[in-house]
Amino acid sequence: MSEKRVTDNVGKTKALLLTFIMLSSLFAGGVVLIGSDNNNVDGATYGEESLKFLELNSIEMTCKVTGPKDDLTLNGDLAIPGNVTISGNSYTVVEIGNDAFKNGTGLISVTIPDSVKVIGNSAFYNCTSIISVTIPNSVEKIGHSAFYNCRNLTSVTLPDGLETIDTYSFCQTGLTSITIPDSVKNINAIAFQACNKLEMITIPSAVTFISESAFSNCQNLMAINVADNNEHFSSVAGVLFDIDKKTLLTCPRGLTGKYIIPDGTENIGKMAFCYGQLTSVTIPNSVKSIGDNAFYYGNYLTSVTIPDSVENIGSYAFSRCTYLKALAIPDTISSEVVDYEGVLIRYSGTNVATATMNDDGTVNVFLSDGKKINTANAGTTKDGKNISVSISSGIAKLTVGDNKIVYLNVVSSGGTEPNQQGSGPDGSGPDEPGSSSDNTMLYVGIAAAVAVAALALVYFLFIRKV
Repeated sequence: MSEKRVTDNVGKTKALLLTFIMLSSLFAGGVVLIGSDNNNVDGATYGEESLKFLELNSIEMTCKVTGPKDDLTLNGDLAIPGNVTISGNSYTVVEIGNDAFKNGTGLISVTIPDSVKVIGNSAFYNCTSIISVTIPNSVEKIGHSAFYNCRNLTSVTLPDGLETIDTYSFCQTGLTSITIPDSVKNINAIAFQACNKLEMITIPSAVTFISESAFSNCQNLMAINVADNNEHFSSVAGVLFDIDKKTLLTCPRGLTGKYIIPDGTENIGKMAFCYGQLTSVTIPNSVKSIGDNAFYYGNYLTSVTIPDSVENIGSYAFSRCTYLKALAIPDTISSEVVDYEGVLIRYSGTNVATATMNDDGTVNVFLSDGKKINTANAGTTKDGKNISVSISSGIAKLTVGDNKIVYLNVVSSGGTEPNQQGSGPDGSGPDEPGSSSDNTMLYVGIAAAVAVAALALVYFLFIRKV
């Protein structure tokens, strides 16, 4: 065998080995690809030398940490120092700035010194790999969205001096439990929304305000308990009420099957059963009002009976209840009534019929006795008012006259599977940053590109000359 032939074979062997290594590194189970939450985690601990600081007060010699230096990617543990040197002078770190570590998906743990008083807005937003955070009792304020979408954060101890849990603070985290300190007075909107591992929460005595959306869409939340000495709220079998037990405020989403609202309840609050998994709710004759969005997105709900005691039903109260095919509205509802082909239609901002989508894009609205109103030719009422049907975003709008409207869910003729998620009724919730499908497509694209390159290399080295 000639020396040139041996050299060629060695070169080909090296190329083949390189191809094997490329493919192995791509598909090996232990390797994390670009886009993964744990990309390039190296177990390092980052401190003063890796961070940027900004002077706050030259007299008190205080500063805040504003993020990593020179767009450095932090992969591992973060230990924020209590004191740092800036231009030769010593400063005390009292604040973590807004957006300081936002989208820091490589961070695993965070230790905050007891000099810090403020954690800024979105400070750890979308830090999806964080599993633990140490927050000292010195912290007086945690900004909105501070730990939003930290979905691997399973537990956190809140500081004793904290008075407000702000909007989105722990939304979409992996919290399995949370202890709210006695100092807290306010729990703001969407503070714990979509914390799907949270099973129970206890409201301490000092709390005076809880937003109706504070615990919305927590799939496995089974109980909201309240301290006995709280003067504003109470709990009945894990369901949140006002102190007088006259208004049902929040039914935990984890409850399934049938639920009977206690006698004596007079009001069903805004979003009280929003995103619920209950199939049936019994409303007692004591109830007078049903709030806005009360049963919004109740995709398991098949049966609700509204008693004659109810005088008011709020906007979108039963919107997007896919399996709720019919809803009898009592005569006590203070709303206008029109007559369409002998069928009374009430205008109360809630479902009074079923709507279905046709193949041609038109919508049929079926009234309680089976009569049909179609988008193509709705017609007029007995008293001569025009009636029409339109559709937008899965909601049919039934319009009579100038401004009398009923909103209805639109379902296919065979129905649809229950939808577990959805944006809030007010549409204000932030979208979840990124998605697994986006990352999957990225991985597939990378894999395909490397595979094609490897095959091309094999072809030119081994097959082309044959």
